[in-house]
Amino acid sequence: MARAPQPTQAINASSLSIRQLFGLGRFEPARAQREYQWGRAQWEDLLSDFISALRISGRDPEPASPNDTDPTGAKAESIDSSGAAEPIEPLSPPQELPRTPRMSEYYLGHVFLLPRQTAGQFLIYDGQQRLTTLTILLSALRDVTPRGGDWLGIQEALRTPSGDPRLTVVTNGRALGRIGGVLDGTRPPNNTSAFEPADHRMFGAAHFLRSALETWAPARVKALADFLLDDVFVTVTQMRERRVAEYAYITINTRGKALENKDIIKGHFTQLASQRSLTAANEMAQLWDKLEESAAGRLETIIKIAFMLDYRQSPAFNFGAQLMDYFEDPSRLDEVFEWVGQRLPAIVHYHKTLVLELQRQTVLKAPAVHLRRMSFLPWAQWQAVAFKLAERDKKAPKRFEKSMQALEQWSFCANLLGMDERTISDKTLRALNQIHDGLDPFSNGGALRLSVEHQRRVPTQLQDGQITDPDRRGAHVRWLETLYWPDSAVNFAATVNTSVEHVLPQRADGKWLKDFPEAIHIHSHQFGNLCLIPKSLNEELKNDQYAKKRRALKELGEEYRSARDVAAAPQWNMGAVQVRTDRLKSLALKALGLEQT
Repeated sequence: MARAPQPTQAINASSLSIRQLFGLGRFEPARAQREYQWGRAQWEDLLSDFISALRISGRDPEPASPNDTDPTGAKAESIDSSGAAEPIEPLSPPQELPRTPRMSEYYLGHVFLLPRQTAGQFLIYDGQQRLTTLTILLSALRDVTPRGGDWLGIQEALRTPSGDPRLTVVTNGRALGRIGGVLDGTRPPNNTSAFEPADHRMFGAAHFLRSALETWAPARVKALADFLLDDVFVTVTQMRERRVAEYAYITINTRGKALENKDIIKGHFTQLASQRSLTAANEMAQLWDKLEESAAGRLETIIKIAFMLDYRQSPAFNFGAQLMDYFEDPSRLDEVFEWVGQRLPAIVHYHKTLVLELQRQTVLKAPAVHLRRMSFLPWAQWQAVAFKLAERDKKAPKRFEKSMQALEQWSFCANLLGMDERTISDKTLRALNQIHDGLDPFSNGGALRLSVEHQRRVPTQLQDGQITDPDRRGAHVRWLETLYWPDSAVNFAATVNTSVEHVLPQRADGKWLKDFPEAIHIHSHQFGNLCLIPKSLNEELKNDQYAKKRRALKELGEEYRSARDVAAAPQWNMGAVQVRTDRLKSLALKALGLEQT
């Protein structure tokens, strides 16, 4: 196993693969490091980047295509005849991006280490979040690798020859030790009462990553594991003195500001314009500044949406480089000016009218209510579809309203079922192509039509409610809150500046143990046990008994309908949770168009 040289001077740097990095020995975070903080957004970004890099390298045995046909072989139907009297605006075809050059390796950034007195042991001063997530990802890959596969090679990256964990992160629940220490360790234990927030986050990452990978074919699992271990590289910097390590940690985390894709693209466009004239460069810079001001801090998101709309590709880690390649030739400068001066402002307008302006309003009706509900979601791909439908249906308000309802229904089913972001992106891209071709993405054969299996799973998930990811759970609880109101006047007041309250606490004691004698962690996460309350009240109530919580919930205003619904129960026990879960399930199935007969 290759080892990085021990530092003979204050600072020593080397480039190592992930296998070589873990092969250095054993690691634990320095005391200056914060606890594990990554959430779903970071897990999705990391996995998406690895998958994109695997595809670009040419080693993905199952490359996805936005033009893939429906697995049933069905073709999407033409737009529903109910909108036949409303005109369809012609849509511009997607642009053809240049083929991305193959890249055989992926760079994951810097890791700063301080060697300890015992040889082969290190303190992490920068890189803890990535190394922890890599450990969890490798554990998930090991757990989904079939018997007879190369799980032993993955395990060698996780454990030393003597069986000690490569990475130790001390928490009350010892989550990382369990995840990486035993086969099938990514499944959480039944008793999580000793867990602290970092434990929950680590098992949340384990659940998310395992769920994403366990549907893969063995060949693809192996391809990702090999790529991750041998073709993902980091720059490892070792510092001989603790004070140097501490100053390096401070410098890394307090100095400068990282460039975003929007900054890189702006620089490229301005440089391209300067090849024509200084006047053109100034005009480009002014157009971009005006665009950024109009986007109100959301330009990065808007460019990603434009990337999907105009180029029919999911924006991966290198989408800025792809745009730079596409707009490399000075002969395309007029196209650049049109894209920056006309197309992007049009998408900013859609973002303002269909997203931002609706978030400032309290009472809404369709189609605005459908758009506002989708803003709860932790992923933004729905916006590309909504903007495309708005572009198509400029003169067809009835058809647009029907489409927004269908998009909301699909989006919340996808959220409830825990579809990974890559699947959502692929389906979104197929839907954009179908809309452009005059087809209905919600019909049989449509990209956004739920399969029979998915429709079967929705009621079960509504009953079970075990959504451990707080972003997904929060989105669904907010959506359920709005179902208490009539469609003609949905009040969103209780969805703003509120927190999800677990009436039965996740860490219960006292009378709770009598009222819920078994499987507390299961009842705690059922939708019937959840409601929305002001954040300040959530902090005040914490793990209090139901009698005190009930008094506080009764005093809330009429807009807090889910909380008042809970307070209507004289006692809070397994029966009360089940009754309310059944009631919410009926409301949700009706809103999703999946009412059971």
